[in-house]
Amino acid sequence: MNDDWDSKKYKHFHELFMQNLKGTSFTETFMAVTPLFFSVFLSTLFSLIHTSSQGLNFYNFCIDFFLIVFLPILCFTVLSNSIPLVVIVLCTFSLITLFYFINCHRNIYVNCGMTDVWSSHITELRKPFITNFRALTNVLSAICILAVDFRVFPRRFAKTETFGYGLMDTGVGLYCIANSIVSPEVLHHEMKTFHSLLQSFQKSLKSCIPLLILGVMRFFTIKQIDYQVHISEYGVHWNFFLTLAVAKLLSSLVMSLCDIKYSFLLSVIIIGIHECILQCGMQDWVLSDAARDSFLSANREGIFSSLGYIALYLSGVSLGYMLRSTAMTFREKFMTNLKLTGLSVLLWTCVSVSQNCLRISRRLANAGYFLWILTFSITALAIFLIMELVTRVLYIKRKDAPANQVYVPVLLEAVNYNGLGFFLLANLCTGLVNLYIKTLFIGPALSVFIVAVYMLVVCLCTFILYRIGCKLKL
Repeated sequence: MNDDWDSKKYKHFHELFMQNLKGTSFTETFMAVTPLFFSVFLSTLFSLIHTSSQGLNFYNFCIDFFLIVFLPILCFTVLSNSIPLVVIVLCTFSLITLFYFINCHRNIYVNCGMTDVWSSHITELRKPFITNFRALTNVLSAICILAVDFRVFPRRFAKTETFGYGLMDTGVGLYCIANSIVSPEVLHHEMKTFHSLLQSFQKSLKSCIPLLILGVMRFFTIKQIDYQVHISEYGVHWNFFLTLAVAKLLSSLVMSLCDIKYSFLLSVIIIGIHECILQCGMQDWVLSDAARDSFLSANREGIFSSLGYIALYLSGVSLGYMLRSTAMTFREKFMTNLKLTGLSVLLWTCVSVSQNCLRISRRLANAGYFLWILTFSITALAIFLIMELVTRVLYIKRKDAPANQVYVPVLLEAVNYNGLGFFLLANLCTGLVNLYIKTLFIGPALSVFIVAVYMLVVCLCTFILYRIGCKLKL
């Protein structure tokens, strides 16, 4: 059937397939990723039968791939209408596994009271729950950028045209948060001199260069091969990489002039100004069918949404500062989780109350989108931290466990090790698949198989590079 379709006809058909999508509800978008929390927790529990993961990384990789990659692929495709059932099954299995491990390995656990656990000191350079959040943002984005090109991927999960909640609409927003919570400003917030602030800005500028290069290269490559692109997403020349680079660079410039303690206040002020500009007529122009006869008009979505993403990035800096300035003991980490949980409840309430008056638009990165992504991110971080605390209790009470060790799935460690490289490889592989396969004519079973193989290639390459880097101590 697809032999009758030439490349130009198929490209037009593919672009139409991605247009005029309305999304779903804000609860379903979060429910779609909920299985991932239990997948990470199960991977952590399976690691508890070993005193060390060294030499077992490939075994762990296989388990991680099944739980953290293959199951989400199924949830985003053939099981998309049964996600609540999947969550119940995974939750039940997690509890059974937890009690089984505690009961069957009772002999290796010490009689350690909660007082000892409560006061236990935590020494760690990186925080596992942040690593899990950042790496899973990459993994989910990599799955979706190819899966969305198949019919088996629900259209309600794809990017919305103007307003609405789409699972893929969270991508760029979550990337802003994932990058900002580990930004140079957060990692070196204790340094207050002008020289140190200048150094932080220079580091951010240096890290933006690859994004800018990739953004420019992506535009010229797409033009050269005549690849399908949805212009109303970012504009004619603009793309995801340029948005992330601009948000990161301008936010770093702002933070070089202001104290990090005021970053959230700045983000609220900026999103307020942005929303006022949108409501004064800019929104109608950006979303209109006006001619794209200049660089500004051709890329109006990408350019005018940048202010919203800057606000989102600054809110992530504030969040990262809060998460890294405390939690030196189990008690402090528990209190941090209470703060995150309280914020999450408050934000979900705000989203629920305001969803009728604050419309969500990724294209505009408006106030509604800002609130939604912040809610999504803080809730995810709170859940990951709860699971980390449970894992930490098991490690503290275990006689043969290395001090202060909390397991992070090896696959997520590998992705976090080189996140930009992982996402770039995923983009290249997505492009290759779409160049050689007319994805819209593929059946459900074969679609799932192709996406799974694609993710296996991307994850395995990332894992191998991670292992080489560890051996060379890069």
